[in-house]
Amino acid sequence: MGRTDQLYSRLEALEEEFEVSLRTEFEKIAGGSYSGFLSRKNSLLIWGRRWLSREVALLERLETDIRQLRIQLFASDQDGVLGILSEYLTMTATSDAHGGRAHAARTVLKEWDSLKP
Repeated sequence: MGRTDQLYSRLEALEEEFEVSLRTEFEKIAGGSYSGFLSRKNSLLIWGRRWLSREVALLERLETDIRQLRIQLFASDQDGVLGILSEYLTMTATSDAHGGRAHAARTVLKEWDSLKP
């Protein structure tokens, strides 16, 4: 197996792991609960980004590793699971009033389900 094939295999494995965890975070938000990872992603305030649990740190590390591999492979970071995350962050950047995050999470989950065969 060549180096490029190894990188693609690693990227695929990381994205599968990140996808399962990220979906759980979206389901928490859609159900009206709290997601440390998505709250940190949405927080613009420095003090809001100080708190970090092991689970959140793992998700942030997975995201960083995926982005770095995509750069090495000249792949877009708007595809796959990173695209889904980006779409959610775009939807929640403008408004959080009246359940905006929960609505955005439900919308993203519906779109995610429609992409699955």
